[in-house]
Amino acid sequence: MQITEKIALRKVGDIELPWVSIHLLEKRILYLRFKPFEDEIDLEMAKRHSKAISEFLNGDGAYFIVNFTNTHIVFSNEAREFFATDANHTKLRLSQAIVIDTLAYKIVANFYIRFNKPVGPTKIFEDLESAFKWTFTKIL
Repeated sequence: MQITEKIALRKVGDIELPWVSIHLLEKRILYLRFKPFEDEIDLEMAKRHSKAISEFLNGDGAYFIVNFTNTHIVFSNEAREFFATDANHTKLRLSQAIVIDTLAYKIVANFYIRFNKPVGPTKIFEDLESAFKWTFTKIL
């Protein structure tokens, strides 16, 4: 899968939910590409999202790269808290690179990190290449 001009990784598998395309890449990188979605992602949808990832990964961990560029999506407070701290979800997430492209998403991502305090290494990026390079440093 060609990620950027300089980064291409073999795709191992993928799944689709109405709000996100999820690709498992080599090196156990889970690339989540959020789609435009009109409804708010609430707690039940967050649980469905997490369950789908858990089944997809067979309960094993992966290095998440979450791409919010060129989209519009809103998470409820409960969904943000669930993604940040739910034990079953966070055991799957070995690290989390969040890619954003607008000031609004930067504010939301900073709020998520400062107030929801996600478990595990988490960092915000403005481009995919930097997010992937940082993630490569986390891979054991």
